[in-house]
Amino acid sequence: MQPADPRILTINGGSSTIKLALFEAGDALRSILGGAVERIGRPEASLRVKGIDQADTFSRPVAAVRNNRSMDTSMGFTPAAGVPMSTRSGDLDPGLFGYLARTEGMDAKKINERVNFESGLVAESVCSVLGLFH
Repeated sequence: MQPADPRILTINGGSSTIKLALFEAGDALRSILGGAVERIGRPEASLRVKGIDQADTFSRPVAAVRNNRSMDTSMGFTPAAGVPMSTRSGDLDPGLFGYLARTEGMDAKKINERVNFESGLVAESVCSVLGLFH
C-alpha cells in the first residue's frame, strides 16, 4: 500500500472567527479543504466547510456548551433551517406548506419527509441530471 501524500493543516484564529485549510503536499501544494467557525460567542455561530467535491461542502450550527449541557445553538427551530444541505431543503417560504397541501394533497408527514430527506443538494443534482433546470 502506497503511503498518502503528507497533509498540512493551517489554522488562523481571530477574535470571532477561526479559519482552517487543509493542503495535500505532493508534487505541488494542493488545497483539499477550507473552512471557518464564524461568529464565535454569538447565537448564530456556524461551522462552514468547503471541499474540492460538492459532497464535502457543508455548513452546520455550532452550540455553546457549559458543564456538558448545550447553552445555545445557531440552529433554527429544526435542522432543516438555514442553507440547503445534502438532503435538507434549507429555509423555505412559509406559504409553501399550504400550497403543497392544497395543490399536491400532501399531509404534514409527507411535507416533513420532502423537506428533510428528499430536498437539498441531492434533489438539485437529480433535477440537473434529468435536465429539469434550464
